[in-house]
Formats: sequence, structure tokens, C-alpha cells
Amino acid sequence: MLKCVPPFAVHCKAVYRYPSPIFPQELINEIVEYLENDAPNVPTLRSCALAASCFREPCQRKLFSHLVLALASHPEPEDHDAVLERLLEVFANSPRLATYVQDFTISYLGRYKSSWMKSPVLALIVRKLPAVTTFRLGLARWEDLSPAAHSAIAELIALPTLRNLSFMDLRFMSGESLASLFARMGVLDTFEMTSAFANLKLAPNAPPPNLQLRTRALLLRSMVDEQLVDFLEKCFDMALVLSLQIAVRDDPEVARRYQAILWQTTKLQHLRLEFSISYTWLVTGTLLDLSRLLHLQTLDLYLRASAPSDHPSNVHSPLHHAIPLIASVASLPALHTLVLHLELKSNEIPWPTYLAQLKSVAQTWDQRVLLRIVLRGVPTGMRSPAGEEVQARTVREIKGTLVELDAAGRLEVVWARSDRFWL
Repeated sequence: MLKCVPPFAVHCKAVYRYPSPIFPQELINEIVEYLENDAPNVPTLRSCALAASCFREPCQRKLFSHLVLALASHPEPEDHDAVLERLLEVFANSPRLATYVQDFTISYLGRYKSSWMKSPVLALIVRKLPAVTTFRLGLARWEDLSPAAHSAIAELIALPTLRNLSFMDLRFMSGESLASLFARMGVLDTFEMTSAFANLKLAPNAPPPNLQLRTRALLLRSMVDEQLVDFLEKCFDMALVLSLQIAVRDDPEVARRYQAILWQTTKLQHLRLEFSISYTWLVTGTLLDLSRLLHLQTLDLYLRASAPSDHPSNVHSPLHHAIPLIASVASLPALHTLVLHLELKSNEIPWPTYLAQLKSVAQTWDQRVLLRIVLRGVPTGMRSPAGEEVQARTVREIKGTLVELDAAGRLEVVWARSDRFWL
């Protein structure tokens, strides 16, 4: 234990044995908790672990709580194998360190295959992690991994501790790969898949996978593989989903399928819809009906405008097409927050058009519901070297247009901290 010795004791001719106060371990743990486990603080945590034995365990637990194998950051292929072998050696010499890993990421989006992908070491590392709660896999091709790594990852996904699972930019080559990977998956808090593709080759009358997977949040971000989305919808028990995110395309048939998915989510509380509005929506309009979502509490609409290549001048405000959708949910009994994520591009949509359409949105609004507007981009005619002044002026103009909502405390207007539109 760390002990505090009175400084005057060492200067006395007769050194008295004063009782040395001892810091409780709970206080040491609390001190370490104030250090974030990010790159700037890693040297501090390492030094702190060497300061005294009472600091070692909480610092090591903090250091190893997030394990990221971002092998693309090592430019030489031989470095990949060395990193894995060194990590396996660390876990073999100190098995308790592997039990500290709660958030685990494997990420390799390089252009070429690397020897580590077929190395047995990767599977051995994965099997040494018994307490992972969050797992992320970002990989160009699932089949580039060895069969041993496939089995190890499937075992990790089956861990009773796992609560959050994320696949990023992953290319599954078959429906069998997906089904075998999900076969033993337990109840999740969050299942996320971003920009993933699969060559499912499903027969027209093939029976759906009888997996009945359970998750509270199903986030399908930037997913344009409609066959994969349909496959996932059949894998999960949609009646148990409380949070859902999907990307809505301007295809009437796709929109009808998404409508069927939404009607299955009888307990849905939080919904995020990604809209990329193009010329087709002028004819079709919004095809989604959210009026049955009686438990819906928050609705996020990501709206951006785009124009077809054959009609580059036909760019229209996405708010125009969102108004019927917003009107259909404004009086839902549980709804308390609507968030509009707007991308404002110069030389496309006149700024007064946005203001007029925002006012149309406000006229349909229920008195209980908070309208939150998140802005990105630069409105037409408002470019200025003083970016903060431009942003402040934009906020003032929106609040001036929606003065009644603002006066009632039901309006928030903010600029996004990140330029990334799809979350």
C-alpha cells in the first residue's frame, strides 16, 4: 500500500515510528478513473502503474480495457505478425491482463492480404479474451481470415458477457457465413452493421433463417445492400427492437420493404432514418408511414439533397419531402423529441427556401414535442471568413423564423461538431 510519511521524521535524531496513514484502495481506483484511456494518457497510465503496487492493478485494468488491433497502421507486413506474437506472449505470461479486455476491435482495411490474416496467432489471442462486452470487426473480406479465426470470433460472439457487436465495411461472401457466425449469439444491447455487403444467393422460395436473434438496438448504417438488410431483418426478432437505424433510398419497392420492417417494431422507442433525397422523390414522395409507432420517443431524420446526373439542376430541399413524414408523427403519444439533421450546401438550395419550409414544419407541430435542428455545411449566400459569426447568424435566422417554438422552449438549433453526416 502507498504510505504517507511525515517529512519532519527523517530530520529528527530519534526517528519516531508515527502511524503511517494508508490510502484506501477505493481512493486509488478513483484517482485512476480520472485518467482517460486514450493516446495522450497512455504514458501517464504506464508511469502510474510503476509508481506503487497499489496503482498497478487499476492502471493495467484501464490500459487493457480497450484493445484495438489496427494493423493497417503498421506499414510493413512483417510488423503485423510481430504485433500479434508480442501480444500473445503478454497474455501467456500474465493471463489476468486478458480478463481486463472489455472493448475489443480488429481493424484492417488495407488493399492487400497480409500473413496475419491466416496466422494461427490471431485465433489464439481471441480465445484468451473471456470478458469482452463490445466487439468491432472492420475487415474488407471475411473469407480472408483463417477458419481458426472464424471459429474463434464465433466463440467470442457467443460469450455471455457480449453486449455490443459491430461490423464495419465487412464483405461476407455467403449467407452460410452469416448464419454460422450468429448461431450462438446471445441477447445484445446493440447490433451495428455499416457499409457491409454479402453475396447471399438466396433461392426465391428459400425459408428464412430461424435464428430469432435479440437486440435492443439494430443500427444498419449506410447499408445499400438491400438483400443483406432483408436477410438481417429475418434473423432478428424485430418485435424486441427498441432502437432502429436504417438508410432509406428513393426506390418505392425498397421503401415498401422498410415499411413492413417498421410495422414489426411494435415496441420501437428510438428511430433514425437516413434519407438521400433525389429527383425521384418529386414523383414518389415519402412512402413511409410512422403513425403506428405508438411507443416512439425520439425520431432522427438525416436529410441531404442530391440531384440525378441527367438533371443536375433539379436539386430540391429535402425538407419539402420530409414535411408529410414529420406531420404524421407530430402527435404520436410518446414522442418528445424530433431531430432534423440538415446538410446545407452552397450553390444548391436557396437559404430562404429552408426557412420557409422550416416554418411549414413548425405549423404541424405538437405543443409537447421538442424540435432540435442540427446543421452542417454552409448556406447559400452566407460564406464569410468569420465562420463562427456565420453560424451564429444562421441560428438567429432559424429562431427568428420559428419564433413561437423558440419562445415556448421547444426549439434547439446547433451546429454539428463533426462534418460527418451519417452517424
